[in-house]
Amino acid sequence: MIEFNFNKHQNKELHQTLDNFYKTKKKRILEGCLFGGSDCSAPISSHSLSLCWLKLIARNGFITRLKFNPRQAGKQPFGVMEEREGYRTCSTFPGFCDLHDSELFKSIDSISIEDSPQNCLLIAYRSLCHNLQAKHSNIATMLDHHSIFRSPTPSLRDKFTRSEMFFTVHMLKVKMDFDLEIRSPSEKSKFSHLLFKYPHQLPVAGTASFLPYITPTGKALKPKPTDWCQFSVIPQEAGSTVILTYYRSSKSGGLLAKSLSSIIENGFAEIAFKYLLEIADNLAISPDWWDSLESGKQNNIMQRTERGFGINENSTSPKASHFKVNGINMFCKSTPSMLNL
Repeated sequence: MIEFNFNKHQNKELHQTLDNFYKTKKKRILEGCLFGGSDCSAPISSHSLSLCWLKLIARNGFITRLKFNPRQAGKQPFGVMEEREGYRTCSTFPGFCDLHDSELFKSIDSISIEDSPQNCLLIAYRSLCHNLQAKHSNIATMLDHHSIFRSPTPSLRDKFTRSEMFFTVHMLKVKMDFDLEIRSPSEKSKFSHLLFKYPHQLPVAGTASFLPYITPTGKALKPKPTDWCQFSVIPQEAGSTVILTYYRSSKSGGLLAKSLSSIIENGFAEIAFKYLLEIADNLAISPDWWDSLESGKQNNIMQRTERGFGINENSTSPKASHFKVNGINMFCKSTPSMLNL
């Protein structure tokens, strides 16, 4: 955990800043529907994870989320905490108008999704848009909030803001390629999809947009700013689906796909979950499964999530050992089938 050694005034500012980061995630920063069009209305509370997926792993209408609690900031060491949230609202964000939220994603709002390139594209697109909205929220907070990002360290503010703007601009370029392919599907897609069909239902649902700097087998990569990958773990009626979407021309994306394929015989489901913990902040967990874990295993999972948030003081760049089983038998070891789409 991180220790903050600020005076009383700075502690208050830090608390307000971090709290504001999380509040703005649900606020509408972008005025229009992310898909766009002349028939669009204002964005609604879109679901980044389909309700039917979440319902499969919920208990009494709730799922478990691992979240950084900003209310601890500046007061005591802080980190990721377990929270229970209603599955109907836990993954919402102001992304799409009512028309596109219901019609565009109709084929993937299902517990029996057809294995097709178009459905993989839609799952990846919604994940990307969720992350894009979050980045715009972060930038708005950095620019508007009078806190540590403005004083007494303007250079720190500028560093964070410029970095977030840089990645957001390149993410927008990726989104434009998604927009074009969804509106005008082509046989020569710019994107590849690696899809795993797992025969048992995994107790998690989650998505991530990320630049692949390392593979689960420990190979360091050098992604370009536009090499954004989308990684999704989706519970289904008969098992679970894990999808990696990446640019067909991306060397880093191709090497990541090759790495994931190579470990399929060695407990891929568990490695996929641990990889998701390192890269995602959009994760829902089955309360039944979470409560069945010993406290030591729960702590191990939360520490991995802290690395994903970048708040674990002992964290380093991910290494292959981060993704090893480490004695945590979280899932059964049957082998999933694999498709390249």
